[in-house]
Amino acid sequence: LCFKLPDNVSTLEGALIEPLAVGFHAAIQGDAHLGQKAVVMGAGCIGLVTMMALKAMGVSLAVISIVSSVTAVFNAGGRLGYSAVADKLKDRNTIYKVIFVSSIALTLVTILTNGINGGIVPLAIVLLCVINAGYGGGFSNLPTLLSDKFGMGDISKIHGLALSAWAFAGLSGNQLSAFIVSKTSSYNNVLYVTTVLYVVALIISFVLVRPSKKTDSDK
Repeated sequence: LCFKLPDNVSTLEGALIEPLAVGFHAAIQGDAHLGQKAVVMGAGCIGLVTMMALKAMGVSLAVISIVSSVTAVFNAGGRLGYSAVADKLKDRNTIYKVIFVSSIALTLVTILTNGINGGIVPLAIVLLCVINAGYGGGFSNLPTLLSDKFGMGDISKIHGLALSAWAFAGLSGNQLSAFIVSKTSSYNNVLYVTTVLYVVALIISFVLVRPSKKTDSDK
C-alpha cells in the first residue's frame, strides 16, 4: 500500500508520520475512549506511538507490556531446545506429541480456571510461552521430520506444501479468533476451538506412518 506524500511533506516527515498513523489506527480500531484502561503488547516504535495515541484519545491508563518479548524468547528457545532433544530421539515425531500434549494441557487448565476472562495474568503468560515454544520447536523440526517420514526424493515439494499449510494457518487463525470473539464476546470459546485443533493434530501425529521405505538414493 502506497500513499503519495504532498509536496509540502518531506520523506523524513512521512517516515515519522507512518508509525504514528498506525498507532492511531490501532487506538481507533480498539474503540479507545475517555476513562478506559489499555495494555499495549510490545515496546517498539509502533507500541510507543500507540500508547501516545491512546493517551491523546482519553485513555486513563495505558501501559506497555513486554510479554511479546518474553514469548519471543521462548519461541527461540523452543527452536533450539526441541531440536536438540529431537536429535537424540529415535522418532523425531515424538517432539510433536510432546508439543501438542503440553499445549492441550495448558489450554485446558486455562479454560477450567477461566484464566483469560478471569484475568489470571501469570497463567495466560505461561500459556503463551508454552505455545510459542511449541511453535518454534515445530517449525525447526519440520524439515528433518519430513525427511525421516518421506525420504529426500520429493522433499522440496512436500516441504513447500507443509509451509503453505503453515502460512494458511497463520493467516486464517487470527481471522477465526477475531470472528469467534466478535460473535460470542468470549475468549474461552477461542480456547475451545484451539483445543480441538490441538487434539486433531495430536491424533495425526500418532497415526502418521512412513508411506514407503527409503531407498539408497534417498539416504
